[in-house]
Amino acid sequence: MPIESANGAHIHETLAGGTHKGKCAVVGLCRTVGRASTRALSLAALLCAAFLCQAQPTIEFKEYNVGVPFDITAGPDGAMWFTNYKSIGRITTDGSITAFNLPNQNRGANRIAAGPDGALWFTEISPDAIGRITTDGTFTEFPLPNPSGGVLGIAAGPDGALWFTEWSGGKIGRITTTGIITEYPLPKSASTNWIVAGPDGAMWFTEGNRVGGGGYIGRISTSGIITEYLLPPPIRDWAQWGFAGIAVGPDGNLWVTDGHHRVLRVTCAGDFVEYSVPGYPPLVVDPEAITAGPDGALWFVLFWSNAIGRITTEGAITQYPIPTVNSQVSGIATGPDG
Repeated sequence: MPIESANGAHIHETLAGGTHKGKCAVVGLCRTVGRASTRALSLAALLCAAFLCQAQPTIEFKEYNVGVPFDITAGPDGAMWFTNYKSIGRITTDGSITAFNLPNQNRGANRIAAGPDGALWFTEISPDAIGRITTDGTFTEFPLPNPSGGVLGIAAGPDGALWFTEWSGGKIGRITTTGIITEYPLPKSASTNWIVAGPDGAMWFTEGNRVGGGGYIGRISTSGIITEYLLPPPIRDWAQWGFAGIAVGPDGNLWVTDGHHRVLRVTCAGDFVEYSVPGYPPLVVDPEAITAGPDGALWFVLFWSNAIGRITTEGAITQYPIPTVNSQVSGIATGPDG
């Protein structure tokens, strides 16, 4: 799923109050759609009370201007790093922003992850490549064998390499920190989306657009063996979209969003429990990116509902509306200040 350019943007930060000591930071990315179809994107920092589920945090938002953010991750330098279409951005916890323009301005940056080498790694499209940026802004780019595979998700693996997905290429890729690339095709043609290092020493990923329909999440061992698990369909558009975000929860399970109306808890054996996000129907709530928060819950974005969601490991869901209308929130990550 390629990202789109936009004009103008702002970042908003969410503060969470509470009676308990300590706070946690969950940082999200939003895009705002104006009345005249002018697109702008914003980066949001969501802070919540760091106490395990005994009180719902009180939320308020702040905003900062950035550009065209899409995905975000915590860096090794105590700052947050985000993809910003034609650049990689860095924002400190006090809101200081630095932008580093991509070496190839024909490319667009998609998702980003911290690597095992102290650098940030990200995916680039048109033509496809894996990018690396050091914390001082030095870039290296590694072109992929298929320049139009739709490289999308990326995550550090337990083997010291980076693993990535190819949305239209139907493959899982691996790249070492020296740039050696290996690709593994799926057993059946499908679009691969988010990817995460699992609790079992393998990489887990989500699928959509699978030939023959059905929604799957996949597991790939560090030696390249792929196993797929069929999960239950949502109410609509199942064969087209499939699953979206994936994260490891504090309970040792995988937590998956389906891009429609559900969050699912999935064990490493493929067993699942479904939780429906309030508001569907009649609204299209569209949960997508998801991350584990330092408060023992998981936090996710609601793209069309214009909100941030929180789900406990027992399945209790709370939604926090984003003040800026039509934000199209896209990425979320736990911040280093939590």
